[in-house]
Amino acid sequence: FDLNLVANMVAHEMLHVRQKAPETLVEDKNEREFQAYSEMLFHRNFPLVPDVSDFHKKFFASKALEYYKRMGENSELQQKYAKHKLKIENFINSIYA
Repeated sequence: FDLNLVANMVAHEMLHVRQKAPETLVEDKNEREFQAYSEMLFHRNFPLVPDVSDFHKKFFASKALEYYKRMGENSELQQKYAKHKLKIENFINSIYA
């Protein structure tokens, strides 16, 4: 496997470890996955993780949006992440541009 892809997958799982810690617990699975796939795009928690190909970026973005939809239409969680969802959509559009 591509080393950059493996590094991103490890970062995804490491974020899940942080999400399970009592002081930073994220209980909702959809929120956890949305955050983890977003991390694979923007590297906010792990800034040294390298970028992957546009193909994989599109895949990660679509997975993040899929988990966003699963949060529930106009739910509190969707409202919490609405701006971040827009950022992901803009990110996808910039790849296609």
